[in-house]
Amino acid sequence: MVGQGWNREQRIVSDLGLKCDFEKNGIWVEVEFGNARSYYQDYVKFMLAWKYRDARLGLLLCPTTSFAALLCELGQQRARENSVRERTPVYSGMMSYEKAVRELPFLGFMFEMPIVVAGVGVSGD
Repeated sequence: MVGQGWNREQRIVSDLGLKCDFEKNGIWVEVEFGNARSYYQDYVKFMLAWKYRDARLGLLLCPTTSFAALLCELGQQRARENSVRERTPVYSGMMSYEKAVRELPFLGFMFEMPIVVAGVGVSGD
């Protein structure tokens, strides 16, 4: 997206530390490959961008459930290889496209602008 006129890490409100991952022509994009609990903050960013930055569309990009599971498995393997502890860290709760799609109808009442949820998968999804 960078190099195609997309702005990275755009501060939504100057007095707040919240930044959106990408923005271009009123389209605000959040790429969420983190913990599922933190993705609600992405929706707050969209609402603030609508109110204070004339956002026209919010796009939430997430891994599919199977891709998220693969990423967690890879993270566990890497942690085991690099760990000197006896107990390997647990990776779980990664955000997924399916979770966002399931929850969006219940949260839609909060949004005055359209929100699109898109999933990134691996071959075979």
